[in-house]
Amino acid sequence: MDLTLYDDPSEYYHVLQADGLLTNPDNELLLGVLQTLIDDPTMLQTTPYLATIRDQDTMALAALMTPPWPIVIAAASPTPTAFSLLATNLK
Repeated sequence: MDLTLYDDPSEYYHVLQADGLLTNPDNELLLGVLQTLIDDPTMLQTTPYLATIRDQDTMALAALMTPPWPIVIAAASPTPTAFSLLATNLK
């Protein structure tokens, strides 16, 4: 499992788009928040948390958090190991 953090919302968008996560209607909240970050990067006073977790070449999940709001997770192929890795990174 590999966790990747992103600083650039546009780059993060393209990664999720390439993996097909943004076409799933279940991920509309993540897409909406991400689009807002791209359109108005000054809306936040803190750095957003943008992460993906891959199991080899397969996207396991994507996570986005814009404090003080809670984390939003798009799970493509979730596993307990992926969620454990995410939780460890968030500590």
